[in-house]
Amino acid sequence: MKPVLFFKRLCVVMYKINFSVFMILAANTPTEIEDPAVVEINKMPARATFFNYESKALAKTNDPSQSKYYQSLNGGWQFNWVRDPADRPMDFYQIDFDDSGWNEIPVPANWEINGYGVPIYLNHPYE
Repeated sequence: MKPVLFFKRLCVVMYKINFSVFMILAANTPTEIEDPAVVEINKMPARATFFNYESKALAKTNDPSQSKYYQSLNGGWQFNWVRDPADRPMDFYQIDFDDSGWNEIPVPANWEINGYGVPIYLNHPYE
């Protein structure tokens, strides 16, 4: 093989390797968090609020908490706040993920009121 042809092929291979490494590193950057133009990801279309009851009589009471299909999400949730999105736990969605070291935050709540981060809306009296 001629030295010039070998060098050209080597350059192409090195370019592909460098490009692949760059793409892998770029894939780990959560750019959607930092881009103000991104206002929705995996968002479902808007719809009216509705609730299914198990009987017509129960539906007439208009109290979803009385239905067996109702589950409140209010309460204490495990919460982990990081200043930099790159510091977030990457495998938090795994079923066997250990969140025992996380703090608990009341839901519904605002995390700035509970001491995490910096309040954004300064005209609101954080109580």
